[in-house]
Amino acid sequence: MNKLFTAHRGGAAILALAAALFVGCAKSDSPTSPLTAPNNAADYSLFDPEAGFISVGVFTGSAGAYTYHTGVVGGGLWLGGPDVTINLATPATPANAEFHYVYFPVDASTWGPGATAQVTISETNMPATRVVDSIRVATNGVFQPTLFNVSSVTLQTGYNDVSFLKFYHSEGPPPPPPGKGCTPGYWKQSQHFDSWKPTGLSPSGLIGGVFSSSALYTLSGKKMSNYTLVDGLAFKGGPGSLGAAQILLRAAIAADLNARYSSLGYPWTAAQVVSATNSALSSANRVTMLTLAAQLDELNNLNCPLN
Repeated sequence: MNKLFTAHRGGAAILALAAALFVGCAKSDSPTSPLTAPNNAADYSLFDPEAGFISVGVFTGSAGAYTYHTGVVGGGLWLGGPDVTINLATPATPANAEFHYVYFPVDASTWGPGATAQVTISETNMPATRVVDSIRVATNGVFQPTLFNVSSVTLQTGYNDVSFLKFYHSEGPPPPPPGKGCTPGYWKQSQHFDSWKPTGLSPSGLIGGVFSSSALYTLSGKKMSNYTLVDGLAFKGGPGSLGAAQILLRAAIAADLNARYSSLGYPWTAAQVVSATNSALSSANRVTMLTLAAQLDELNNLNCPLN
């Protein structure tokens, strides 16, 4: 599957070109690396040209090798990865970006009605000076909220879904040590309410005063925007988009407090936390919300120096 193409056209043209390349390479190429479980055959006769795929693109970055690892949970038979390397002879820019296929669902009979897979694409083996600035994901022609400060992304994909992952990089000195962050469990305790004062927020303030998109969800007959911030820190989560919204807001409220407490040096600004959270809530997409919640939860666990 060693097929690369230049991505300097509009979104629709890229999708059309990708589809054409997929059809062209489906039965003639051989895998660039061994197949991983649950794959047990490299029989390209299993390919369905109408099935979907996931493709990774290097949109900015210096010349060199870019390696991506594919991990899969669930779904049916697939081909691709587990590790794919894109070698750039010249620096990448949005005008000459290169894509590479990393995942193909195959043999519809192994998927079953409504089956999906969680596919995680991670950039690995990066030089110390390379930083992933952001990742943009377009699934079936629709862009998801931009991801910052991460080097991997997890998609929930079906047999016919088509996704493009655009990785943006910068080069420079190794990033400084990460800042600090405190968890929802810290911020919701009444003995720690004094720590709220430097943030300008109050435990009794309303969630909607910070995250406007929380008004899109109703919990126990009450709009989530009308719950207090300390209430939100105790949200339990659950199934569906409502459960994901609770999980995201619990992490986002703590992240916003961390970002507003300037001496913590939290990696995100409060504006970034609010913008990303509102966008994810507005998407009503469970995977999008849980992906952001996981990012914020990781930062909220950087080690809390507050008493």
